[in-house]
Amino acid sequence: MSKLLPSEESRRLNAPRQLQIIDTAPDEALDNLACLVAFTCGTPIALIFLVKDNYIWLKAKTGLKTTDIARVLESCSLISPTNEVVVVPDTRVDQRFANAPVANSHPNIRFYASAPLIIPKVRILGTLCIIDHIPRELSQEKIEVLQALSRQVMAQLEQRQNLVTMGNAVKEGKQTEQKLQESQIRLELLNSISTKITAGMSVEQVIEHTVKQICQYFNTVRVAYFTIDDEQITVIHSIQPSGMSHLQGSYPLPDAPEYVNALRKYKMLVIENIFQEPSLEPLTDILSALGNQAMLGMPLKHSEKLVGLLCFDSPKPHKWTDHEIATLKEIAEYLCFALKEAHTQQQRSQAEAALRQQHQRERLLSKITQQIRRSLNLKEILQTTVKEIRDFFQAERVVVYCYQKGRDGIAIAQSTHSSWTSFLDGIRMNRSWLEEGARLYQQGNIYVIEDMKQVELPREFHQFLHQQQVQAALIVPILGNHQLLGMVAVYELSQPRHWQPWEMDLLEKLATQVAIAIQQGKLYQQVQQLNSNLEQEVEQRTAELQQALDLEATLKQISDQVRDSLDENYILQTAVEQLVLSLGIDCCCALVYPFEQGISTTCYEQITSVFTSPSKVEPIAEFPEIYQQLLQQQYLQYCFLSGEEPKVRMAILVCPIVDEQEVLGELRLVAPPHQSFNDVEIRLVRQVANQCAIALRQARLYQAAQQQAEELERLNHVKDDFLSSVSHELRSPMTNIKMALKMLEISFEQVGLVDVEGKIQRYLQILRDESKREFDLINDLLDLSRLEAGSESLQLSKIKLQDWFPGIIEPFLARVHNQQQLLEVELPAQLPPLNSDKNALERILGELLNNACKYTPLGEKITVSAWATESKMQLWVSNSGVEIPQGELSQIFEKFYRIPHHDAWKHGGTGLGLALVKKLVEHLGGTIEVESSKAQTSFTVQLPLTPNF
Repeated sequence: MSKLLPSEESRRLNAPRQLQIIDTAPDEALDNLACLVAFTCGTPIALIFLVKDNYIWLKAKTGLKTTDIARVLESCSLISPTNEVVVVPDTRVDQRFANAPVANSHPNIRFYASAPLIIPKVRILGTLCIIDHIPRELSQEKIEVLQALSRQVMAQLEQRQNLVTMGNAVKEGKQTEQKLQESQIRLELLNSISTKITAGMSVEQVIEHTVKQICQYFNTVRVAYFTIDDEQITVIHSIQPSGMSHLQGSYPLPDAPEYVNALRKYKMLVIENIFQEPSLEPLTDILSALGNQAMLGMPLKHSEKLVGLLCFDSPKPHKWTDHEIATLKEIAEYLCFALKEAHTQQQRSQAEAALRQQHQRERLLSKITQQIRRSLNLKEILQTTVKEIRDFFQAERVVVYCYQKGRDGIAIAQSTHSSWTSFLDGIRMNRSWLEEGARLYQQGNIYVIEDMKQVELPREFHQFLHQQQVQAALIVPILGNHQLLGMVAVYELSQPRHWQPWEMDLLEKLATQVAIAIQQGKLYQQVQQLNSNLEQEVEQRTAELQQALDLEATLKQISDQVRDSLDENYILQTAVEQLVLSLGIDCCCALVYPFEQGISTTCYEQITSVFTSPSKVEPIAEFPEIYQQLLQQQYLQYCFLSGEEPKVRMAILVCPIVDEQEVLGELRLVAPPHQSFNDVEIRLVRQVANQCAIALRQARLYQAAQQQAEELERLNHVKDDFLSSVSHELRSPMTNIKMALKMLEISFEQVGLVDVEGKIQRYLQILRDESKREFDLINDLLDLSRLEAGSESLQLSKIKLQDWFPGIIEPFLARVHNQQQLLEVELPAQLPPLNSDKNALERILGELLNNACKYTPLGEKITVSAWATESKMQLWVSNSGVEIPQGELSQIFEKFYRIPHHDAWKHGGTGLGLALVKKLVEHLGGTIEVESSKAQTSFTVQLPLTPNF
């Protein structure tokens, strides 16, 4: 806290003694001043206290409980060492209150301000302070108020000193008594005025009360209060004694520079005789006419501006006493406080009203915006909007006009006060007025009509408004994307109206929201229309897709049926029946073209109505307009007029059956009366015709192939019969040749002509070899003939390969050894028995080993192996050192085929060995495969463990 300097302490402590204000009874005047300062500064607490001998003496308070006085006085008795006002906006951030408990706990003092109570030459006596529970700022005006009231406190204290002094010094006489009475009068006046100000009376009421109170004490003078501006002075209130004129009205500001300048400098006017005051010379006559001979005036200021004048006027020259001067001055000061407070209150009220109005406008905008967002029903949105606008503007009618380019505006929403007739139908606003309104709006103007009788409008527009009983109007265009959508109009029907700027601004904003609603409504309608169109298109497309799927299914069914058949008649019958069934037509027929005869023949037809089908045979030359287009592989659809009564038009579709640029025939379809074939149906018929063409071509190719196969089968039988006959015929001579050769050898031995190395022996060996080869060839041919004829029977038996294999391999061991080849046999220890024909199996394995020995070069290896699966036995014969070209593998099992240049040992053969092996394997129910790569050739024979035959 601030402390007084030691040199000042003794003078300060002696001052209360001199004033005799310590230990005195409560003073109502000081309490009123405390209330006045609290009311004027807008704080809940005001205190007046003095300091003496390190003690604090509370003289007046308002708003503070008795239990809190000690704690507050202890923390808040800040006394400035200067004459300045102390202001602490927030005690919690001010170092001077850092340790003050009342700032952080009850009673929670957050704001503090004080003005010193000063006595000349004694300095500071005490403090007038104001306290609040919330942080705040103190304006300069209220600081001045606080200072002024502190002076009033000191005046009150001084007055008490005077009263006490006069009471103690009666001997000083009537002069002192008079001063006391005057002081008491001023005090009573001031108390009365401060009471009215504190009670919240208006400025006018305070002025009226003040003038009346002054007149009660100063009943020999006229008391008047004036307001002053730059041009005139106006009487607000005036009370005069009898014999003086009553002041009222306004008067031009007098042409007296010194007088006016004194007022503007806020100097008190003390004029004892107007006729002796040079500065009033231009006003002497005027003042004299008003009954003035002497005047005492105190100007009032507010915000550094001259606003009023409080005057005492005397009907005769008068020497103004100190009491009168002091009274007028003090009362004027109080009135300044009242003016300042009233101005502050007025500003606050205006600000609150503006905020309320702004809140209501924003609420209206928000409500309309939310309505637009919640609903897509344009009519409902606009009807709600016009009602809200009318209620807010307190207008009598609000109308929204909708504009379409090139057309008049139509009223689509209206709200009318219940005292007026509402009519919506038939109200149209000429499009030229709408367009003119939009042009004005783009130039920054709108239709603002405050009084129909005082505004010039186009005659048609005036008649339009007059028909609707309009007295005042505010019309704003509705624009969306810089395009005119309509107008929103607010009408006053009973009387003219002055439109406020905020009303124009609000209506523009509302018009923007209405534009959004109209655009949103139009978009919603467009979306609805698009959805409707889309639904129709989807339904249509779904129907088309369903039809396409049905026809596709029909096409597939027809395709499957005609492809499964090689009968031309069945193919055409199926196509005709399915087309009639799927398309629901009256008639369908299939025709083929025997071009060599020049006619078209109906192969199959189906009729579901009384339609008469064409003749079964139709000369092509008689219908050139039809067959010319068909022969160019083009379909046609034409209208046919029935020959019977009543005549009926029917659509006929003719589609050619085309294959490889050749027209094979046609499909002819007849639609029900008054119907035709659409693109999907035509496409189906053409595809069916294509399938028919393919099926017909397949059937005809199959017939040709069958004929060719039958001819080849016949020729093959002839060949087989020939070979069988020749084989049988050759076998007897070959047997005789072998017998003759044997007898010849015996004869040569008997006559001693046997020469082991001679020519005869060589010739005999040639005969033996060739006769054997021919005999083997004949036997192979006979075996093949029996196998191909299926006359060869099987002798099945259980064969254990482990026991059977050595006997098959043994004949080839010497040959392999002589040819310096390697023979390797691989047999698992556990092999299941094979149920097969032992002779056929021996012939198969013998031929494969013979081939291997024949074609395996010197030093290469022959491998024989066997293994079993669940149901098959596999025999594998492989030889290395030789590779068969891939192109030869497909012919290796053909009769009399020999692999060129692969018989390394020149053994020759019949050329029927592998063909006979394949036939034997197949006869046993097995298969044989050959592989050759990387200088190795392998034959794999698969036989069933148990044949199924």
